[in-house]
Amino acid sequence: LNEAPEFIKSDNPKTKLLFNDSNYRDYLPARKLKLSVDKEKLIESGCFTSDEIEKTEDALYFEINKNHLLRSDLIVLDIIASNNWERPLHFLSPMELRNLGLDKYLVKEGFAYRLVPYQSPVYNSPYSYQMNAARTYDLMMQKFRWGNIGNPDVWLDHTIRRQIEVLGIRRTYAQLAKQMTESGYKQQAVEVLDKCMELLPFITITNDYYIVRIIALYFDNESNEKGIRRMNEYAEILDDELCYFASVNTKFKKDILEAARNYLYFFNELLVTARTHQQSDFIEKYQNKFEHHYQYFKSMN
Repeated sequence: LNEAPEFIKSDNPKTKLLFNDSNYRDYLPARKLKLSVDKEKLIESGCFTSDEIEKTEDALYFEINKNHLLRSDLIVLDIIASNNWERPLHFLSPMELRNLGLDKYLVKEGFAYRLVPYQSPVYNSPYSYQMNAARTYDLMMQKFRWGNIGNPDVWLDHTIRRQIEVLGIRRTYAQLAKQMTESGYKQQAVEVLDKCMELLPFITITNDYYIVRIIALYFDNESNEKGIRRMNEYAEILDDELCYFASVNTKFKKDILEAARNYLYFFNELLVTARTHQQSDFIEKYQNKFEHHYQYFKSMN
């Protein structure tokens, strides 16, 4: 990797390809690249824990999986090569590194992805990266400042709501709580879920896949009372939304059908969660309501 940017930047004609139009083009003569790792540099930087240094590999091996490199790709590769592990490198999105074959060396910290000198599991459906739980907990619970998104008297416009979804605030809280649950830190996991609920109550953004995940995590951490309360709260929201969609004038039905289907999906997932955690009272209360909505919107197809 240290040689690749220099090869592309070179003015030497031997580093160019001659095309049929008589023009020379820059190219990279290999898809498979290697980035060496100097463990002494890692120790000197103070940016890596002893556990990370112990897992460190001698080099990162990766393969570029696209047929052309944009200027932004070259900048990323040049930054990584020039940095030489002296400072931590974080990326807001793993997409650019995924295309370069480097995403297997990423660890999620808060909303960013840090390049690390060891392979980290990548779960492909959907793309999900190993999380540094300790660092993320500190960021999400102590360091980040959220402005007024949790204030019910403040209107969140489309731009802010879109930012919340793109950043994946609920998703990150759910991932952190899940990892802490699996590590046996149940009290901290519930604190993480409570913080998420404080910032983003269900009514803020109602059609979010991670709402049901958050509810299920309350039960996974033996916080059944909170789980039941949140489950009922979300079911009421879903019932209200579906009742509204059913009341819309028939000439607009095709415009709201897709949204109604999404809410039906979340409603069904909520009932599945209730069965998993043996919440018979909830099922008795809401199963018929779900069936009523389901049959109504099914008849619209």
